[in-house]
Amino acid sequence: MHIKRVHINREEKKEFEQALSHLVALRRIPAGLAIYAYRVPVYRFALGQVNDAKPTIPQNPTTWRYFAGGKSPDRTVSGDVNLEQTPAVTNLTYGLAAYRTFTALTGLSSVRPDDPTAYTPQYLQIPGLLVEAFRLEPLQQGGDAVREALVVPYHSLAGNFERRRPYSDDDFFAVINDTARRMPRQDDRERRPPQDDGGRMPPQKSR
Repeated sequence: MHIKRVHINREEKKEFEQALSHLVALRRIPAGLAIYAYRVPVYRFALGQVNDAKPTIPQNPTTWRYFAGGKSPDRTVSGDVNLEQTPAVTNLTYGLAAYRTFTALTGLSSVRPDDPTAYTPQYLQIPGLLVEAFRLEPLQQGGDAVREALVVPYHSLAGNFERRRPYSDDDFFAVINDTARRMPRQDDRERRPPQDDGGRMPPQKSR
């Protein structure tokens, strides 16, 4: 498959560079990490958005994911950039988590090597289920049959997804819907009776 990537934005890049300089000053990352030439749209969904049906992908992403480095976990940084919010850069991540996302992104083209379709990657996150995946939106060509989007989970504690395996949009969200419905809601937790502690007294605070 061919992955159609989106080039980084000049103003967003400046904000990301400034955020990287702060991490360098704090000695959290080495200096001189090259910024990856492409950005990825980020879409986050709350549990309430995925417990009934497949959510609609908004026209505009929540933020744009940027990367720097990428050669090893200790030389990889990611961050989300949105010039319409303050601060403009959030979710700065470095180390294994950032490296895992970066390698999943750059390895997408090998998921279906014989598929001639071109796809645009979208980063999906469902924090309530600890799910991270890349959704591949097909670029429809005139006269071609409509192709369904694919979802490639690379980090998930929900369902029994196989890492790096492409799932159809419907199959992926069917599992997500079922898992989200099984999660206790906040109002359910508040109505639960207190658990029997066996008659033990709560620990007393020392004065």
